Parts: sequence; C-alpha cells; structure tokens
Amino acid sequence: MIATLFCALIPTLPGCSAYVDYVAPIPRIIHNEQFYSGKAVRVAGRVKALNQWRSRDGKFLYQAFFVCQSRDCIHVFLESPKPIRNDAAVAVRGSYYGEYRNGKTVTHNEIEATEVLPTE
Repeated sequence: MIATLFCALIPTLPGCSAYVDYVAPIPRIIHNEQFYSGKAVRVAGRVKALNQWRSRDGKFLYQAFFVCQSRDCIHVFLESPKPIRNDAAVAVRGSYYGEYRNGKTVTHNEIEATEVLPTE
C-alpha cells in the first residue's frame, strides 16, 4: 500500500515502472506538450541519432538519442551502463519535459529516461 502511494505521487522513483503502463503515441505527446510536461510517460519507437559517452575505462556513462514513430521524434537522455544501438525498437519510461534547461543548454521535447527496454 505504501509503495503504491509513493509511486502514485512520484512515479519516476526506482521500482515504480510497473505503475506507468500507458504507452502514449509520440505525436500525441509532441502536440500536447503542456499536458504531458513534467509527467511520467512511456513511449515506444526506434532509436535514431545515438550518441554515447564513455568513461576513460570504457564503461558507458550517458546516452542521448531520439526515439521515433514515423516522422515524429522525442529526444531521450539516459544514464546507463547498458549500450543501445541505432534503429533498435525500444520502450522508454521517464519524465517528459516540453522544455528542459541544463545550464545554458535548452532541449525541447525531452524524456529524462529511467528505463529503456528492448521491444524486439
């Protein structure tokens, strides 16, 4: 009961992925960004334009990519030790932001991912 309450209040907590099951179509999120901004979402699509940053010892630290359905894409940022590949079919869970500011950098339509799962 307590876990359910915490996940209802803060769905991006680790272990709460089971409570975020609705897969929103990417075009719907992009066209209604004010409704989805700041909320936990789950989207599915293909990985495009993958960038990966590694530590000096070769471990993956950060990954940024676009997850796309047809022509509509959302930028995804992920801290993960697991590598992803371009054109892989994935499901992404995390918090969506219509506009995300990190210092001087501004990114539009971004998901701060907590989990990326292969769907193939």
